[in-house]
Amino acid sequence: EFTLLLPQVEQVADAERIARKIIERFREPLDIEGHELFASFSIGIAMYPEHGTTEEELVRHADLAMYHVKKRSRRGHAVYEPSMDAVPAVHPALESELRKALAGRQLEVMLQPQQYTATGELAGAEALLRWHHPEKGLVMPGDFIPFAEESGLIVELGDWVLRETCRLIGERFRDPAHRDLVISVNVSARQVLQPDFANRVLEILDEFQVPGRRLELEITENMLMQDLEMATRQLQALSRAGIRIAMDDFGTGYSSLSYLQTLPLDTLKIDRSFIADIRSLRERHSIVMGMIAMAKELGLDVVAEGVETEVQLEFLKRAACPRIQGFLLGRAMPAAQLAASYAH
Repeated sequence: EFTLLLPQVEQVADAERIARKIIERFREPLDIEGHELFASFSIGIAMYPEHGTTEEELVRHADLAMYHVKKRSRRGHAVYEPSMDAVPAVHPALESELRKALAGRQLEVMLQPQQYTATGELAGAEALLRWHHPEKGLVMPGDFIPFAEESGLIVELGDWVLRETCRLIGERFRDPAHRDLVISVNVSARQVLQPDFANRVLEILDEFQVPGRRLELEITENMLMQDLEMATRQLQALSRAGIRIAMDDFGTGYSSLSYLQTLPLDTLKIDRSFIADIRSLRERHSIVMGMIAMAKELGLDVVAEGVETEVQLEFLKRAACPRIQGFLLGRAMPAAQLAASYAH
């Protein structure tokens, strides 16, 4: 972050015009040692004396306006308004700690196994992020991912997870017993809507010599509401490279099902809330049965998430659900442990 002082500017409209020029100037990619990098700017504006009469007030109010932009879209500008004081901003200390975690080897990718329902054999795994905080101990994603989303740090965090996952595939799962293992990674809307997202993913695969078919990217239905056209272009480019695309938390978000034919999907992951309702084999659970039947009709694979009981497992076997995932099979574990647990 940096502060730009404009002592000659007296009107808000002039400050906004300069902000737009800065943002527009950096829309084009930067060439850094042969790599195209895209920079996005979040600019907060505070005017003297309307928004503060001291240095501390002006910087704080410009900061609030900047975080307002970050929370909304990460690219653009905003002028400070008093109402922003009432909106909880991303805590600067937590963002600083997350940046230190990225640089200081405090993060770890754990893998939760997926099994073929009929045989119990290893079918794949989902990469899940864990933060080993030097003072707080193990921090779960729910305690920091929302902050990363709001601050825009989710893009860097997501890139790190992709790189680490591909490193694990290349180093830990090269043996013949695991050469077809597919590992899935959750990606956020902010990542997918970055103009260079598809190229970055392909560069990471190339760096670690990982075939595209061994990586699956999980998106959510709600992501599509932000920019379906952009998401479709990005995912089609990745699909052409052999990367699998999964719809996570299926059944809980976007109300239209037309995207099932628009997007290059390979897998539907039935949300755990539907599986949690399976408490007896005597009930039909038509929604789950319907999801499985629809996916098969569309030629899509299916993973049932949140399988925690033997009753749920038996129901999904009878329903011919191809794959399952949940605590009944195993919690997220280090890559070495997963490889050893399913060694042939």
